[in-house]
Amino acid sequence: MTTRTFFGALCALLVVACGSGPVITGPLATPTPPAATATTGPSPSPADTPLRVVGLGDSYMSAQNAKGESFMDLYAAALESKIGRPVELALVASGDMTSAKLKERLATNDSTRASVANADVVVISVGGNDADPFGIYPHGTCAPMQPLPACLEAYSPTLAGNYEAILTAISDLRAGKPTAVRVTSMDDPFVGMPEAPSATFARDFFAQVVEAQTQAVFAIAERHGAKRVDYLHVFSGADGLSDPAQYLAPDHSHPGELGIQVIADLLDELGIPELGSI
Repeated sequence: MTTRTFFGALCALLVVACGSGPVITGPLATPTPPAATATTGPSPSPADTPLRVVGLGDSYMSAQNAKGESFMDLYAAALESKIGRPVELALVASGDMTSAKLKERLATNDSTRASVANADVVVISVGGNDADPFGIYPHGTCAPMQPLPACLEAYSPTLAGNYEAILTAISDLRAGKPTAVRVTSMDDPFVGMPEAPSATFARDFFAQVVEAQTQAVFAIAERHGAKRVDYLHVFSGADGLSDPAQYLAPDHSHPGELGIQVIADLLDELGIPELGSI
């Protein structure tokens, strides 16, 4: 059975701030003990050795379906069924997580660093909180005709550098061990959202924001050998301008039943070829 471990505060939908400190409650953050000088029984077989999965993200990752399952829970269960081994899942996910905060945790937080150092699979889904979509930006910022790099520079100028640091930190912590790293796209809830500032807010502004962010993090992922999970163009269509309501919770901001399942399926479809025969 999949084991889920929580670090820090795992937030529910629409929670702005989470608990103040990490809590180590499971085996992923436990340092490997020194080799015993004597054995009292047979060594565990490969089939008994758990596959360790870590999710690093914000409230999109911690969103839950009616059964209390996130897309990481569904993904871990699918992996366990496919490989015939136990899977241990640890989530470092909170409603206020940004790429800057995740970069800092990977640099300074012992529990997060130990969790990643021991992980076979790492999924990253963060960046949606990096800037305020309702902020005041110069005229023409992220307008349909503005180049996406210029949009990104104006809207969230530190996102790319933070992702570069995040993926570098994961590589350093894993120290050359085979690792399946997955990076998700961003999301656009504003098409069809009743609370959007205007009926054309997504088309005129935010569609360019999420395209710019997604293209940037996907390019960095590719350079680091990480695989990409593009749910943006499933939820919002190939042009990014379809109403994603069927995939979202009633708040029209976080994944609902179908969206959670779709993201889990997209992760599962990638397999884990980096880990070879396990």
